[in-house]
Order: sequence, then structure tokens, then C-alpha cells
Amino acid sequence: GSATAIDFARSTTHANPTARIGVAEPGATHTSDMRFFTSDASGGAPNLVEKMRIDPNGNVGIGTTDPGAKLHVYGGNIRIASTDDKPQLEFVETAAARWVIGHSTAPNNYFAISEGSDIATNEVLVIAPTAGSVGIGTVSPDSQLHVLGDTLKLERTNNAPALKLYNNHASPADGA
Repeated sequence: GSATAIDFARSTTHANPTARIGVAEPGATHTSDMRFFTSDASGGAPNLVEKMRIDPNGNVGIGTTDPGAKLHVYGGNIRIASTDDKPQLEFVETAAARWVIGHSTAPNNYFAISEGSDIATNEVLVIAPTAGSVGIGTVSPDSQLHVLGDTLKLERTNNAPALKLYNNHASPADGA
């Protein structure tokens, strides 16, 4: 394949580039990918290292040269921040079918999974940060597991016990 690049240097007096955007034809004729390089500043001269790639299928890879999805991040964390105190990640299939995972400071500073487009409405599961309480059907869990609703169903597929309750770390064999 062939390649073309645009190099960026600190100034016209520095011969070595400190960043690069490259376009390569990896295999098949008339397909291309874009590659983004920055310098890791190792050694006496800039050392260009590929940091991001857009492949011929439109997949974006950060930290990988072979992205396997529309966005593929390898080797680090992803930060989602927001100016409205509700950073969230939306999963949208259609306008009517969407789920949101995120954090909301109002009303109770919690992490939640919600049905709809706003993390602060229609919460299905809530985790309160101070006590680690989990709420299902409530945004204000007042115990380690707080389920609010008309039905709680525990179903078993064999003859094993469906629910065991323990008192002060005692087991049923201890007569608790």
C-alpha cells in the first residue's frame, strides 16, 4: 500500500516532527485509514507513536491499531464528565427505546441505571455511595438492599432452597 502524511514540528528550525496525521492504503485498492501520532518524548529526538486510528470501516481505535468496534479504547480509562452534574452514557436503539447509565447529584448523589433519556428520571437500579446501598425501584435506599414495588419474585429451577436468611453470621445448621 501507499501512505501520505502531514507532519507537525515545534518550529521551522526543528527538523523532526512532534506529531503526524497519516493516511495509508492498507491493502485493497481505494480503501484507506487515518493514523494519528504524537511524540512520547523519549530519547534525544521526538519519537512518534500511533495513538489513534480510523480504519476503512469507520471504526475508531484509541490505543489500538486494529479497532474491533465503532469505538475501541485500549489501555486506559474513559472519563465522562458533565457541566450539569449528570454525566451519563446512553444506549439508544430507537427514540422510544433507550437506557442511561450515569451519576446524578440530585436528589441523592447516586449512580443509576435509568430507562429513558435522563439519568434523574425512571431509575431502575440505584447505588447510593455513602453506604453502598442498592435500590431497585427507589432512589432513596435505606438499607443495603431496598426493593420497592408490588412483587418480588425468587424462582428456582431445581429443588435447591430459593432463599436463605442468616442472623449474625450463623447458619441454619446453627439453629439460627
